[in-house]
Amino acid sequence: MFENNDYFDFNITNYCNAGCPTCKRYSMPSNPHIKNEVKEFLIQNRVHMNFDDFKKILYLNEDLFFGKGAQFCGEFGDPLMHPKIEDFTIFSCKFFRTLKINTNAGLKRKKYFENVSHLKNKLVMYFGIDGTTDEINNKYRIGVNTKTAFENMNLWKKLKCEPQWDYIVFQHNIDDVENALNYAIDNRIQINLKINLRETYREIRKITKDQFKKIQNIVYEKNDKIITFQDYYE
Repeated sequence: MFENNDYFDFNITNYCNAGCPTCKRYSMPSNPHIKNEVKEFLIQNRVHMNFDDFKKILYLNEDLFFGKGAQFCGEFGDPLMHPKIEDFTIFSCKFFRTLKINTNAGLKRKKYFENVSHLKNKLVMYFGIDGTTDEINNKYRIGVNTKTAFENMNLWKKLKCEPQWDYIVFQHNIDDVENALNYAIDNRIQINLKINLRETYREIRKITKDQFKKIQNIVYEKNDKIITFQDYYE
């Protein structure tokens, strides 16, 4: 299985600055009045991956990993929370063919972006921002500083890198989608509209097929290559 795998996902930290309601970090009580709680094993094991251990694992398995693709997706935490994210990034861009990093971008990391921008031919940054205002974005990305997120994404563009804007479409932000598309077009930022596929939980609801078609029509009207739109899944 590993020999045929072309991409490897590494969770380098389980620290996160956001409180997304349906994230796997949290329990999801059936009672809507009970607050989500961080799962016990994460409370007891809040860790950043040791950078030396990371390098050792890769070097000891060089035949398996070298030249492949890698991703810091942040399944349980945001990669930019790691205090040595710059070291991880620089080393990984030397070792792997490409490196993808997903972040909610709400942390002040100007120096980091500036210091790794020279790796733009191998490094792809995905900015998860689900609203053009703090009010809308924080419906899901709870606790994220949306202003900072946009500043980081625009800085990455200013550094002559090509940011990827991941915008997850829910029922609560459907009316904001066109604003996001206009912003992306005006600033020439690649935007990827994704449909929320996680289980409906409180106000976090998946759009209907009719709503999907409505957005699809808007995308077709814009007719711009910088927009990608995920298919609708049951």
